[in-house]
Amino acid sequence: MNLRSFIPRDGKVLEIGPLDNPFCLKSEYDVFYSDVNTTEQIRDIYKDSYADLSKLVEIDFPLSNRSYVDVVGDMRFAAAFSSNCIEHIPNPIKHFRDIADVLEENGRYVFRLPDKRNCQDMYREVSPFRDLYDVFLRGGLQRLCADSAMLTSPIECIGDYHNSNASFLLNLCNDGRADLAQKIFESDNPLELAPMCHIWVFTHPSILSFFRDCLRFNLLPFVVEHHNSLITEMDYYTDVVLKKTPSVLTDNNLRLREILKLQLAVEKLHGIKSPFSEVLEGISRDVWIYGAGEIGKFCFDVLVGIGVDVKGFVISDGQPKLELYCEKPVKNFSEYTHSPQSLLIVALSAKHFDEISESFSKARLVPNTDYCKF
Repeated sequence: MNLRSFIPRDGKVLEIGPLDNPFCLKSEYDVFYSDVNTTEQIRDIYKDSYADLSKLVEIDFPLSNRSYVDVVGDMRFAAAFSSNCIEHIPNPIKHFRDIADVLEENGRYVFRLPDKRNCQDMYREVSPFRDLYDVFLRGGLQRLCADSAMLTSPIECIGDYHNSNASFLLNLCNDGRADLAQKIFESDNPLELAPMCHIWVFTHPSILSFFRDCLRFNLLPFVVEHHNSLITEMDYYTDVVLKKTPSVLTDNNLRLREILKLQLAVEKLHGIKSPFSEVLEGISRDVWIYGAGEIGKFCFDVLVGIGVDVKGFVISDGQPKLELYCEKPVKNFSEYTHSPQSLLIVALSAKHFDEISESFSKARLVPNTDYCKF
């Protein structure tokens, strides 16, 4: 899907970091350009770089160290856009919160970021949620900027990464890299020594995992509306569209649904498929929950909250007989008849699962086909 379809032409748009190649032209959109620096500062920073200074756009809202609300005042935007910016931003969680503050209700944040599999970050590890959250709470970018200094490949190698032709051997002979990394570790202002480094490293699955965990921590008023990989001989980007949805912070069923949706997307990108994922994708199966205790009720609430029709509960033979649980019928295991259309989701502790595994084997139930763990 074309990213432009998420950016309305009849509403105000905020483009972040347009440099010399804005995605939204003033002749086509009611767009305002923002950057951490003023136009004059950008011209000075990029005077000896790849940027075409003759095409630099005028920055309407230079941020410096201010928030977007501080800079734009009461103005609100139907959409925001950035490309190749998120990896440079010192505090992405704060950034996403700031963007949400200046978006209209149901506004979109559309962004594109490089995938490490075909960029100068190839030899770096992806940035885990724990690092992004730790920086959000406490700051401290030294080790991240130092990692960039030590392991970033030369930008002129882009195009080789996709074909796995980019060796890092010669870069290890560059002692200047290690010297710079040491200085960054010891510095109180690492971005002064590495002002244009990629602080953060992402792939398509890892950025989705980041938003999944932001939802788990209830941090951002966004849901992921669209995501896609753009792969060419020269490029490997991930496109993401966030939709401002404040109710995701208060509606637990909505939040759980979005968490599971993102986890399902991550698993699909990794080639993982399970019967539980089939249920989440809407593939028709008769779902029963094994276990009528606290875990079983939680499993039931989650599944019902995301629209799954749970047929009932199954309990071990010898357990006190229940007629109904959560207003659903309850069967002993010996009464449960399995079919290719049914799926048993086991909602038990590890200890109790070990106790019933022999019964499952005798009934010839195949793991990850006939049943799966919750």
